[in-house]
Amino acid sequence: MSNNSKELNVSFIIPAYNCEKYLEDCIKSILNQSLISYEIIIVNDGSTDNTWTIAKYYERKYLDFVKVFNKINGGAASARNFGMNHARGKYIIFVDSDDMILTALFEKSLIIAEKVKADIFINDMSLYLNGEIKKNELLASDNFINQNILEYISKLKKFPGSSCSKIFKKSFLKKNDIYFFEGIVNEDIDFMLTCFRKCTSIYHCSNSWYLYRQNVEHSVTNTLSSKSCIDMFKVMDKQLLETEKKDLEYISRILCYEYSTLFFYYYPLCRSDKYILRNNFKKYKYLLLCRGVKEKLIYQFYSIFGLNLTSNLINLIYKFRKEYL
Repeated sequence: MSNNSKELNVSFIIPAYNCEKYLEDCIKSILNQSLISYEIIIVNDGSTDNTWTIAKYYERKYLDFVKVFNKINGGAASARNFGMNHARGKYIIFVDSDDMILTALFEKSLIIAEKVKADIFINDMSLYLNGEIKKNELLASDNFINQNILEYISKLKKFPGSSCSKIFKKSFLKKNDIYFFEGIVNEDIDFMLTCFRKCTSIYHCSNSWYLYRQNVEHSVTNTLSSKSCIDMFKVMDKQLLETEKKDLEYISRILCYEYSTLFFYYYPLCRSDKYILRNNFKKYKYLLLCRGVKEKLIYQFYSIFGLNLTSNLINLIYKFRKEYL
């Protein structure tokens, strides 16, 4: 059936870089649905393997549904922004090239999304490891929130910071001129913080249709480096500067969670990288006072024993819990 209408229902945007091993699984999972008004936008971000060849094969085979673009390598944020500018769908969904969609559950979520008409439709994410699927619950139950959104998000146990597993109204993103922060590895966190600051409604649906493939060899989320810390501090600078005074309490509480995770990144770094980061850790140390008891204990330990010992202790506790609890 032809799919050449001016506006479609859904645009799936896949940034693709050297993903020949998993791209086919990703594309097939999206094609395996009964929807007829959708498009899959694959943005080849300067791949040097067979990613382009695989993408073009599916474009030729499913010409009405798959559109492939080629660009110079600029990172996932750049590829997603490129895809957004070419999207014709009423809704936008970001899919990483090594992940998959559970189409039956997705179609149920889309039906609900069209009824509630929230700016952002949040879904839980399922984890895929060694052929097994495990649901990763962020929120306890279905909720529609149209006031005090940042306050609500700030009180969650974990910040839903991935742009994947969300259904975005394109009109909302376009109206607020929301794009990904290019050149950093924490683009999702910045993007979602901006979305939550700007949106007027969100809906959480417990349907878990997004399948996140864990422990992928070249996954950006599996790379610990000084850049991860530096880029997160850039996000903090940007968000705290852009946030209205009335919302600073909630943004600070959310950023506290992200700040506390940086101690894991700091621990394995070389001495020169640690030296570069020390001032930024000190600058945002106050964020640890914006959340719960655990973070305030980290603040006290940091104040007494310093950054190195605090980072070492947090990593030892994490390893112990992972191995024995």
